[in-house]
Amino acid sequence: MSTATTIGCRCETTLAGDAHFCQCTYHALTTITNRQGCPATRFAAAADTYYLYRFVSAAGAESELMKRVAATNTSLATFDDSTPAIDTDYVLKLTSTSGNLHTCTRDGVDKISNHSNADITGNVRAGVMVRAPAAGAGTANVHAVSAEDLAAGGDGTDFPWAAF
Repeated sequence: MSTATTIGCRCETTLAGDAHFCQCTYHALTTITNRQGCPATRFAAAADTYYLYRFVSAAGAESELMKRVAATNTSLATFDDSTPAIDTDYVLKLTSTSGNLHTCTRDGVDKISNHSNADITGNVRAGVMVRAPAAGAGTANVHAVSAEDLAAGGDGTDFPWAAF
């Protein structure tokens, strides 16, 4: 998925439970502010509700755990990080456990660990969001999207995905 605007998609396969992860590879094309790649868990498209690991590709990159409930965003935790390298892939993963702990991982390193929040439960799909500034300012690129139930213990399964 590549865009010069905001686009999202959700997994079209229902996972077994709300303890699952979503992982994607985000390709940093430039360091223009507000280029974002974001895996999401506990996704309910009709309710516009999910947890989101927002990775902002800009100077002083930021990792942020957010919740979106009925189209309203709330920041839960942030971690300021180094500026991403241009033309580089970053593997982003959001894990939500049955104990309502949420962890944001970039390239195998936890950036936000075990943040407790139980406001969204029961949703059994995963998704991704990608955002870039207006057309002409470059694009953001997300690929290799996978999700899996934590009980399955694997490294992710590719499912059919649909834009929303």
